[in-house]
Amino acid sequence: MLKNLVMSGVVITADIDTLSPYYIVNYDESNDSESVTSGKAKELKTYIRFKDSPFQCSEQRLIKLFEACAECENIFANKFLDIEFALMK
Repeated sequence: MLKNLVMSGVVITADIDTLSPYYIVNYDESNDSESVTSGKAKELKTYIRFKDSPFQCSEQRLIKLFEACAECENIFANKFLDIEFALMK
């Protein structure tokens, strides 16, 4: 349904095994919004960020994604979310 995708995937707002405060992003930069969730991504990428890291990510779209995740965590009062996302041009 979505067109002109630049990135889509899943972000988890805590490590699934230890519940440690990390953002773990699995994403694909193809135009297929289902490639990550279906398990068919040919160029799967992963980015892991400690939530309290003093270092800022250099990629603007990931910064925006982390800001959106933090907002969702606050809205739902839940630090353990699994969020599917898609970013368009």
